[in-house]
Amino acid sequence: MQDRQRMQQPGGDMGARMVAELIQATGRALGLSVEVFLHNHFGRRYVGCGALGVFVIIFFGFLFPGQDVRGLFAFLLVYIVFWLMACLEVLIRCWRGKDATHSHYNGYPYLFRKVLRGWNEINVKYAESVVLILFGCFACPLSFPFGVYLIVASFFALVRNYNIASEQRTRAIDLNDAVIEQQLVAEQFRDMQGR
Repeated sequence: MQDRQRMQQPGGDMGARMVAELIQATGRALGLSVEVFLHNHFGRRYVGCGALGVFVIIFFGFLFPGQDVRGLFAFLLVYIVFWLMACLEVLIRCWRGKDATHSHYNGYPYLFRKVLRGWNEINVKYAESVVLILFGCFACPLSFPFGVYLIVASFFALVRNYNIASEQRTRAIDLNDAVIEQQLVAEQFRDMQGR
């Protein structure tokens, strides 16, 4: 009975909330670890999870005892360089006062600007993730830990992009519903004023 009361009190589910936030941050860090090579102009809070990505990659290497993890750790070194460059770009934008980007924005894809101009940005991000998953499959025979990491990280990027698109779609529908409701209320108000 006391456990139920604790769960119903505000802050009673603090442990569950912290676990959920840790899982979400780990997913962002996994996505960032591959997106940093394909995107620029990240949001400041999104690029901030990059340090967790370093620890995730190191931890991932320990999941493969006896395997050659040199490919994974070479990826880690290159990732750190690209992540620091992304952090520097965010800091420069903030210093100049030109940071109008959503703080959780996962970056603007290079392919969107250069190659796939006619595509929707989210579709470009989906395509990137699928190509990286396939690349990870081909990399597995060369470096199994690196290939598996690339597949997992790209899958998390794909899922995150899908969630972002779903949330935006839901918000747009909610906004459309609110506009329709306001129009109905305005019509009723005009009718009341005309009487």
